[in-house]
Amino acid sequence: MSALTILKLGSSVLTGREALPAVVDAIRLAAARGPVLAVVSAFPGETDRLLAEGRRAAERGRRDCEEAVATAVAIGETAAAVALALELAASGVEAAVGEPRRLLTLDGPRLDSRPLAVSTGELARLLERQRVAIVPGFFGESAAGGTALLGRGGSDLSALLFARALSGARCRLVKDVDGVYESDPGDPTVRPGALPPRRYRSLSYATAARVAGALVQPKAIRFARTRRLEFEVGALAGDAGTRVGALPDLLEECTVEVAS
Repeated sequence: MSALTILKLGSSVLTGREALPAVVDAIRLAAARGPVLAVVSAFPGETDRLLAEGRRAAERGRRDCEEAVATAVAIGETAAAVALALELAASGVEAAVGEPRRLLTLDGPRLDSRPLAVSTGELARLLERQRVAIVPGFFGESAAGGTALLGRGGSDLSALLFARALSGARCRLVKDVDGVYESDPGDPTVRPGALPPRRYRSLSYATAARVAGALVQPKAIRFARTRRLEFEVGALAGDAGTRVGALPDLLEECTVEVAS
């Protein structure tokens, strides 16, 4: 069996339903090489909206309703996962949709939990159902019962948890840039004529924690570091990207055209 590819698809890539065809094309291409597990975030704005609704309800009732808030927030991830599954089906690709509460057990504060266990058996059964599987990221089952969240950006951690459970899987955190750069390549304040920032080919965990915090959840980087787990950060199309692990900090060479 070919190696599994885990693709974490965040809201910078799943920018709305209009972005689904491009995501489907990328999944189809990856599935031609081997099985795919797509870990999906909510569409942009959904998590903030649902969190705000929950907080307003708590303020009105003057009581703790974190379990209800976590359950509401999970709806955003689930809706995006189902939308992707339906788009895949329309293109002729059947996908199994997993239930995070059956896959991940979490502990600690309900809105910023830590991972406790991954059900490898349940994960294996999900991947046996279809060549492509989709799992909403960001949440799981609280050890106390009910829904719990992995903190903001938690879908990154979901993907890495599955990668560790599925030894040998390639894990790619898909972003709206083709890797981690030494500075923001889209920074509008860079002076004209300045050399463009270079992309890292590889990054140590320590440097990733320092320069990639805006792209990758810091909690996910810490988890990868303690488990010596390598992963990639890159764009939806193409294989370029940055590998993060127990690796040297290596930058791409910067080529500058000189006018004749």
